[in-house]
Amino acid sequence: MRTSTEREENVVAVVAVVVDVVVVDIVVVVDVVVAVDVAVVVDVVVLVDVVVVVVVIVVVIVVVVVVDVIDDGD
Repeated sequence: MRTSTEREENVVAVVAVVVDVVVVDIVVVVDVVVAVDVAVVVDVVVLVDVVVVVVVIVVVIVVVVVVDVIDDGD
């Protein structure tokens, strides 16, 4: 028969293992969330870059057209 101290030691060991596993899981989940956040931020940055490029292209086209119209008017 086991003594009560042995049983307590076993329980403590099991609890320690469970806590370790839970902590690892939490860390992994946090890592995944951070990775997803980074990906979202990168996507937003890329989208912003694309929008800026499109706006610049549109502005250049408008300026060229306006300059052509002004030149033709003279």
